[in-house]
Amino acid sequence: MSNQSHPESLRALWALGLIAFAAVLYHDTVTHEFSFDDYGVITRNEYIRDLSNLSALFSPDRYFYVSGESTYRPAVTLAYFLEASAFGLRPEIFHAVNIFFHAICGVLTAWLGLRLGMPRFHALFAAALFLAHPAATEAVNSVGFLEDILALFFVQMSL
Repeated sequence: MSNQSHPESLRALWALGLIAFAAVLYHDTVTHEFSFDDYGVITRNEYIRDLSNLSALFSPDRYFYVSGESTYRPAVTLAYFLEASAFGLRPEIFHAVNIFFHAICGVLTAWLGLRLGMPRFHALFAAALFLAHPAATEAVNSVGFLEDILALFFVQMSL
């Protein structure tokens, strides 16, 4: 049976399984507070709590002042804006967003493996290994590393 002929419902089940796997692996992260870089770009940054400052993301003259960043990362700063304006400075929301995007990257890893011709089990194993790899914990556990997860997400989506 080829990868293309597999029922869509089973693919959706595998995707949900990978998302659940990531949620189980990182569920305790949601209880963490902000740390390190989070303070400068999120908790002490009053500008990201007001959507009227959103236009600064697209202004070279204002971006660094409003974002609290030392590098130009408008996608991640946009995520901080949206999270802070919708939910306030609740670290559990910021951590949940990191877990969500990490889980989606795991699903996209499996999908990419399948598209490259890997057997289903190998593609799912590779995705599970990616999700559980110790190198991933920093990006998931620290809100300030969302840019790493988003970079992989956008690369995988472009493929």
